[in-house]
Amino acid sequence: NKYKWMAPVAIVEIVVTSIIAMFPTSLGGMPWDPSFQWKFVNYTPLLVGGVLVLLFIYWHVSVKHWFTGPIKQVDAAPAAELPG
Repeated sequence: NKYKWMAPVAIVEIVVTSIIAMFPTSLGGMPWDPSFQWKFVNYTPLLVGGVLVLLFIYWHVSVKHWFTGPIKQVDAAPAAELPG
């Protein structure tokens, strides 16, 4: 009980560090800077955003029409039928 606060703090830390990791490593990678050049751009946000857009399109075009959820492969016996 006394450690329940750690999970939200950990999630906030992961979100903050993930955002910081996507910043350009130099001023030349920021589009609003006069010294902007594409060779300084951090492509991580572009790549991650592109993949998320492609997955969103793929989900709505194909997957949601055939995916019905996990398949139950083992029938669990009710507790009354278990030995012991």
